[in-house]
Amino acid sequence: RITDDGPAITDISEVTSTLVLETDDGGLSGGNAGGDTSDSTDYSGVFETAAGTAYGADSGSNASVSSSGFDLELQVVEGTQAKGSINDPSATDQSLTSGNEEVYLYTLDGNTIVGSTLTSLEWSALVDKTDTILGEYVFRVQTTDGGVVSLNQYAEIDHLPTDGASSDYADQTWTLDDGQIYLTGTVTVTDNDTDTAADSDGYLDLGGNLRITDDGPAITDISEVTST
Repeated sequence: RITDDGPAITDISEVTSTLVLETDDGGLSGGNAGGDTSDSTDYSGVFETAAGTAYGADSGSNASVSSSGFDLELQVVEGTQAKGSINDPSATDQSLTSGNEEVYLYTLDGNTIVGSTLTSLEWSALVDKTDTILGEYVFRVQTTDGGVVSLNQYAEIDHLPTDGASSDYADQTWTLDDGQIYLTGTVTVTDNDTDTAADSDGYLDLGGNLRITDDGPAITDISEVTST
């Protein structure tokens, strides 16, 4: 008799990533600075790296590490106002507004979290929560089953308290605080004869990974003016 060996997987808890999703107020309709209103990146790799490659004795060309089943989980109560910082990562816990209206966080489904100016009562009463206009979306965060996360922006955000800036508006960057939105997924280590070990406890806190830059006014160059 010859017994089998199997893969092992490192216990995964929190993983981190330096990959950032960034959109721009200036990319919205009427914006001056230009820019993007959507961005996406694949975070599956940081989960797979954390799992390790302990294939055991049955390593070989068919051994692999894969990930799937990614979801977004809201870590605060539904309808909590989003928190972030402007430029200074230590100046956290600043409440997010858009056009002086509070921006609240809601779970649309297991793959989608929305930042909206609707109150909890208004959100609950909304029949079609996928309607970005009726839902008064400010931004939407989504993930695919494979861990590709996207950030889409629909309305400007107030980059306060830096409201006295007179130039370099796009350098004013709002960043989501930690502890609000987690990306979770399942990682599987498969050895050469297809034995598997899996872990679904890993998560990526997207605080620090979601950013929105500011826009600002523009003025026509003035030289000589005339008057009658």
